Amino acid sequence: MEAEVEVSKDLFTIIPVPILIVDGSGRILEANPAFCTALGACEKFLSGKTLLESGFISFEDSISLSHALVLSTGVVSDFEISLGKEKQR
Repeated sequence: MEAEVEVSKDLFTIIPVPILIVDGSGRILEANPAFCTALGACEKFLSGKTLLESGFISFEDSISLSHALVLSTGVVSDFEISLGKEKQR
């Protein structure tokens, strides 16, 4: 079991596809290096925040993501949002 977790963590780290792991409230638990590179933000900055709090998605996309999390069985495998630093109002 430990070897499987280690392999999974290695893949999470080296895969070139941005991956984000969030809790049931949408708070970021982990972001792989590809995700951090795509957003230009480090995991330390993102950890514990929602994407909305981080300023990377709009309020509307945040609501849609929240609904997808609530309605899912714990896994949201196909959800598309536009990421980018939101303009400060």
